[in-house]
Amino acid sequence: MGTPTVISDPGAMCGDFVAGDAFKVCTASYLAGPGDDSASAIDFAPDGRVVFAGKVAENNFGQTPIELQGGGDGAVIRLSADGRKLESITRLGATIADMQVHATSGNIAVVGAFGVVVLSPDAKTVLFSKTLASAATRVSVAADGSIVVLAGKHVSVFDASLASLGEFDVSGTTINDLALDSGTKQVFVVGFKQDDGAPCTQLQIPFLRAYRFDGKISWKAYDWNHTEVGAVNECADSRGLSVALGRDGMLYYAGESHGGNTVHRRMPQDLATMSPVTKFDKYNDPYNLNGAAPISYYARFKPGDGSLLMGQYLVTRLSPDKGDKGNAARPTAITADEKGNILLTGATACCIENAAQKTVNGLPAFGAYAGGGFVLMVASDFSQRLVWTVFDGPQGGGTNGVAVTTGGGRMAVAIVQTSKTMPTTASPMLGIDALQPSPGGGLSDGYFAVWRTP
Repeated sequence: MGTPTVISDPGAMCGDFVAGDAFKVCTASYLAGPGDDSASAIDFAPDGRVVFAGKVAENNFGQTPIELQGGGDGAVIRLSADGRKLESITRLGATIADMQVHATSGNIAVVGAFGVVVLSPDAKTVLFSKTLASAATRVSVAADGSIVVLAGKHVSVFDASLASLGEFDVSGTTINDLALDSGTKQVFVVGFKQDDGAPCTQLQIPFLRAYRFDGKISWKAYDWNHTEVGAVNECADSRGLSVALGRDGMLYYAGESHGGNTVHRRMPQDLATMSPVTKFDKYNDPYNLNGAAPISYYARFKPGDGSLLMGQYLVTRLSPDKGDKGNAARPTAITADEKGNILLTGATACCIENAAQKTVNGLPAFGAYAGGGFVLMVASDFSQRLVWTVFDGPQGGGTNGVAVTTGGGRMAVAIVQTSKTMPTTASPMLGIDALQPSPGGGLSDGYFAVWRTP
């Protein structure tokens, strides 16, 4: 197996980052076939290349695919550092549910109904594989190469060769995400539990827990019961949705709340104390909300003991003639770069700040409906939104950001576009220096974008 060419400064080819409404990307492109496709993960390899994963049927982009374990519609796609050139496509399983690249070796960990597989950096060879009792949905790779996998509510921790380091079950109604830290030897898990009872009646409570490899809890955040939450009148349904170790070594959490009276207002380990929430305008101050529309909350924690350092909300706003009410902004994935700048993605409803003025490489980012699969970059001190945009263009819609990553001077997002009735070709998103500028068709497509870091 040859050694991949190392690109000394892959970010340089994309120009400088400029904060504000005029966003600039290296590329924004579909990766899709003529049927129903999806995106699930995106990451950077240590040699600078972009690695995308999901389901891509009936389109190999002019390449001869590498078929492993019988092939399938599941795809791991390696692209040039600017994302403009496809270098290989590896087919494995019906779909890839999640993927992460080890930051040093470049080995690629993928999960799906097939279990967990570790691929070589060129994605040509299966290095290690293991079937699991149920379909795997999430994977995280630590700095030392160890791997954690979520399958249902079961967590499995492996070393780099998939030898077991521990396994345990996680309690809760829904388990949404996990991350692994080899430094503290902890697995971080987020989700929520349904815990109904007066005075809140029906209640969803978020949790962020740190587990040792033997399944014992090191610390936990939120994770209250309905009696405790009801006593301080924080009865809005809230959920933990995403967790990640940032490249700055801190732990990042993203959740949602269906109302302003949420446990996210409280210190996660002390309900009696209000949390430090940074607010500077109406888009991060959850007042005058539009019923129970889900609003975002994201925060930075110390991974060692779960201490909350900073937190902030994200809401959209209806137009003044509709009462300027706070509207939906639902997060899906979070991470942070080496400086602690936060990168968040998910889906918004109408309307993002300055929507009519926002462009991507000079093209209008929005159509008439100013919502969609968004990218949000927030300065490390939470004092400024560096970028907040979508890639819908004048026609695109039905979009949801599903994954974000950062490294090597760049950031990237993976987005899924879906439609209930019309094929994606009826509502194209922006294509910018694109490998595939137009939708593939069907009722869903995968899409990605790459840009320089702040």
